Amino acid sequence: MLSLDYASYGKGGRLYPTYPVSGSDGEDSSPRLSRRTPLYQQPAGLSDTPTSDNASDATLTDSELALARDSTLLVHNGCLVDSLPPDVPPRNPTMSRLNGRVSGHPHDRDRDPDFEPSCVVRTPSGNVYIPADAPKGTLDYKSNSSCSSPSKVDIQKNSERCSLGFGPPVPVLPVRNNLRRPNSSHHFGSPPRFQFQKSFASRCSWKCTAIVFIILSLVLTAAVTYMSMANLLHWSYHGGTPCSVLVGEETSESAAKASVSDVGNRNYSSGRQRPSQPSQNTGGGKIPARSFPPDGTTFSQITLGQKLNNEIAPYGYWNMQFYQSESAYIKFDYSIPRGASIAVYIRRNALPTHTQYNILEVLSGFKARQARASHSLVKKEVTHFLEPGHWFLSLYNDDGDAQEVAFQAAISEDMTQNCPGGCSGKGECLMGHCQCNAGFGGEDCSESVCPVLCSQRGEYINGECQCNPGWKGKECSLRHDECEVPDCNGHGHCSNGKCACARGFKGKFCEEVDCPHPTCSGHGFCADGTCLCKKGWKGADCSETDNEALQCLPDCSGHGAFDLETQTCQCEPMWSGDDCSRELCDLDCGLHGHCVGDSCMCNPGWSGEYCNLKQCDQRCNDHGQCKNGTCLCVTGWNGKHCTQEGCPNSCSGHGQCRVNQDSQWECRCSEGWDGADCNVLLEQSCNDGRDNDKDGLADCEDPECCSHHLCRSSQLCVSAPKPIDILLRKQPPAITASFFERMKFLIEDGSLQNYARPETFNESRSAVVRGRVVTAMGMGLMGVRVSTSTPMEGFTLTREDGWFDLLVNGGGAVTLQFGRSPFRPQSYIVNVPWNEVVIIDTVVMWTGEDKTVSMGPHACRAHDYDLMKPVVLATWKHGFQGACPDKSSILAESQVVQESYQVPGTGLNLVYHSSRAAGYLSTIQLQLTPETIPSSLTLIHLRITIEGILFEKTFEADPGIKFTYAWNRLNVYRQRVYGVTTALVKVGYQYTDCKDVLWDVQTTKLSGHDMSISEVGGWNLDIHHRYNFHEGILQKGDGSNMYLKHKPRIIRTTLGDGHQRPLDCADCDGAATPKQRLLAPVALAAAPDGSIYVGDFNLVRRVMVDGTVRTVVRLNVTRVAYRYHIALSPLDGTLYISDPESHQVLRVRNPDDFSDPDHNWEAAVGSGERCLPGDEAHCGDGALARDAKLAYPKGVAVSADNVLYFADGTNIRMMDR
Repeated sequence: MLSLDYASYGKGGRLYPTYPVSGSDGEDSSPRLSRRTPLYQQPAGLSDTPTSDNASDATLTDSELALARDSTLLVHNGCLVDSLPPDVPPRNPTMSRLNGRVSGHPHDRDRDPDFEPSCVVRTPSGNVYIPADAPKGTLDYKSNSSCSSPSKVDIQKNSERCSLGFGPPVPVLPVRNNLRRPNSSHHFGSPPRFQFQKSFASRCSWKCTAIVFIILSLVLTAAVTYMSMANLLHWSYHGGTPCSVLVGEETSESAAKASVSDVGNRNYSSGRQRPSQPSQNTGGGKIPARSFPPDGTTFSQITLGQKLNNEIAPYGYWNMQFYQSESAYIKFDYSIPRGASIAVYIRRNALPTHTQYNILEVLSGFKARQARASHSLVKKEVTHFLEPGHWFLSLYNDDGDAQEVAFQAAISEDMTQNCPGGCSGKGECLMGHCQCNAGFGGEDCSESVCPVLCSQRGEYINGECQCNPGWKGKECSLRHDECEVPDCNGHGHCSNGKCACARGFKGKFCEEVDCPHPTCSGHGFCADGTCLCKKGWKGADCSETDNEALQCLPDCSGHGAFDLETQTCQCEPMWSGDDCSRELCDLDCGLHGHCVGDSCMCNPGWSGEYCNLKQCDQRCNDHGQCKNGTCLCVTGWNGKHCTQEGCPNSCSGHGQCRVNQDSQWECRCSEGWDGADCNVLLEQSCNDGRDNDKDGLADCEDPECCSHHLCRSSQLCVSAPKPIDILLRKQPPAITASFFERMKFLIEDGSLQNYARPETFNESRSAVVRGRVVTAMGMGLMGVRVSTSTPMEGFTLTREDGWFDLLVNGGGAVTLQFGRSPFRPQSYIVNVPWNEVVIIDTVVMWTGEDKTVSMGPHACRAHDYDLMKPVVLATWKHGFQGACPDKSSILAESQVVQESYQVPGTGLNLVYHSSRAAGYLSTIQLQLTPETIPSSLTLIHLRITIEGILFEKTFEADPGIKFTYAWNRLNVYRQRVYGVTTALVKVGYQYTDCKDVLWDVQTTKLSGHDMSISEVGGWNLDIHHRYNFHEGILQKGDGSNMYLKHKPRIIRTTLGDGHQRPLDCADCDGAATPKQRLLAPVALAAAPDGSIYVGDFNLVRRVMVDGTVRTVVRLNVTRVAYRYHIALSPLDGTLYISDPESHQVLRVRNPDDFSDPDHNWEAAVGSGERCLPGDEAHCGDGALARDAKLAYPKGVAVSADNVLYFADGTNIRMMDR
């Protein structure tokens, strides 16, 4: 084994001492060659062969040393290029071939490129290497070789060194083997050793020895002579190419110049080159420091089918362009020299660069061959499908030598003409038929089998492609710098994605003919490329005055002159009109009229000599007098247009018409009379046993007598006290009190509600029901007993005005019962939510049979349900409060004044908000009617209920009625309301041709009081916050609120863990833990108390409020379908189950009994028989529910009045109470 010594470069071209390298990986302590800027920079976009700065460690045998030395024959210009090695040449080449390889003939560039010469140099220390600055060759048989070179800066600094020539080494042919060679190309071993046979010494005598020494002397003399002549002639191994040698810290460069025939003297830069960056002469030629891409002026126009030849300069371009009128396959034929490397860039409608192109082909001049080629050209054929447009081609020579390239582009007849449309570029043409690629079909492969939306360069939104940045077009198929019409219809050119039209054309794609002047000189109009001139102008661009037409122009009635520019008459003073024929009026008609002739013509709604009097509605003429737009009503009439009668029938002669505190006319009845028009006779004698007023009530039965001293002790005149009187005797509740704590005064001893047990009420579900009970004459009825279907909730009595207040458990339907002698009992079902004060409609008590006939709603054609509806707006969320706690401001949206003062030295702010002070009102903005209303609309009724307060108002029909309701943030019991509450808004529309009032019901949120935080005289620190846990509101000191209760809800698992329970479940009752599994949940219902009913296959289970699970009903296991539904009555809590397999609707007997789930049900509807089509008895309709036949009962629901509805096959059937 033989060990080689290596040398490396440092800064300034210094050659460091050699260091040994062995076959094993050792520690490398030698200086590393730092990365330098190479002499030649690759053009952008083209990659170079990887290089290495470090010498590789290797241990070579004798044969490997010979191979290392022979590898110098394979190096061109001192650097290796990746390529496939050639075939192994003959072992014994002829002398002529060997001479051809090592000869320094000036025509070496014409010899076989497989054996290009190289140059090696020797350092003063005796090491041999290949200089890295030698020009790069075109052929390389070592795919893993690298070339390292000193930087251009180092060579320029050390240019004083001379270059040393070197004689040619013994030529040895390369041998292909699998041995590992050194990665660096500038390390060589010593010459091979000569081995002599043992028998040679025994036969040779001293004569032989003398002859040998004589021969050696001659050889040495010839060698010295040869080397001396070589130095004089500056001849080296590389022919005329000088090599620079770096010794010590300076550089010497050979003074010899290359011959005229040397190809290396050519200028390698064929593109634009900056003069500020000179090229470094390495002996082979001037390699450009930077190669710029070609500009548009270098692209020559070619014709398809034309054969072209051109010599491409080193690192230069050959640029061409042609126009493709229709889509077709184009075949490109290239003929390039062997060893050349040509890059072809093709781009549509734009100049190609190294990074912007549509097609890129790299043509390499290497081609495997078994025998030596007869010529040095390699042919390449490439076929591409090109769409219509201008196509630009750039052939780039990535080589240091000029290359002769032959090129021809022609339409591929076999792929284009034989098949329709050339298979649209999405298939291959085989025997006249298109073989389409995957995803395309049709005769010409133009149909997309699996359509690719937006060419995968955008998103398909709302029926259009929203392209990604850099793409455009309907299908996102065009780059941002391409035009949709490539040639701009031949009337312009594409510039940065837009068509720049030539003169005489316009439009997005230059498709429209333009006029000679775009605006026709301002004297005409452009139509289809022709200027239509105005009166008095002529010419192609309407720039010439038409004197002949001036005679035919209007004369402006002799009171003006015709202006050619504006084409209008310029009238003289005191004349107006298009033809100056109207004499001006000198009257000032103001903003609501204009002068015509000698008088003012007023706009609609205005009158008077000068249009300064606003008119009233026509309805004002009936019962009012108009005064500047305001209708002044006569006595007894109210309203904006005086259409509402305040004193009907002139108070029937039993009263006087007076104005009340609201400035409205009303009747003040005389003693013994009552009613809106004073036509109701009151009971005067309360002890005669007679019905004097003919209302069916005698003496103390009549509520009018309850104020008489004889009836005050009567049971019929007992009433509940007023809630305000009770609250005045009690301390006000805390601001953190719950709804039940604020309302429980109703059920306390001596209060409004009698015999009520507090433990009966659920604090979370408590609610209050308010209402009024009246007689048939409309008078309030006192002493009426009001109760619910739950006796433990007690009862209350109506007061003198007929109003009552009753505390109940909400969360569902509640049945109210009314009774008083001698009236018939009444019942009323109302849906009561939790923690709200609900106001019901007025209840009328009758002594005899109810004379009211309930009729269904009638259709009203005049009412438009889409247009005629109110707009309700309440600003309960103050979004801007707290945004700037350090500044004083006015919040216009919520009408709040904010004051802020900074506490010195603390960084804190004292903040005041007027919304948190007493007297601030929360408002609801209402628009009751649209801008256009039907003529038959007469009245609009407004009814607002909030926290037990009832507000009613009636409006006369007008367009765009707006009203603002202000709430003082107190409930009906004058208690402060904290947090957020719900207001119910009802708007009714009354028409002359409709019997019923049509109501629209909406709900909105209103903000109540905020809790006091810092309690510093109405001021708060901006860092102090308070949480209202009842309403889920975090109130901050800066004035802002966080409404946590109104945030999106979180879904949590209540029952089950994702695994099925067994069919025979013995542990299905107990706590609702993950062990409580479900088998097949199919139905769900919620109870008013918060419990949940779950239909779990054959079990109906109930999840109680405390979290326990109970089995309510167990169904028959043999019926495996169990596609049933369940529903809960909001009135009495009865649970119904629709069982389609048994053709029945079941009713749970007792939902609170869990002892016998197998028998805890009964049939509510259906006898068990199936209803067949064409049944003579109509499957039991109109008969008892239990005897009915059902087809397939499915969905089931229960109304608030306890009516059962269920879907039976294709019918909706019901069971009444």
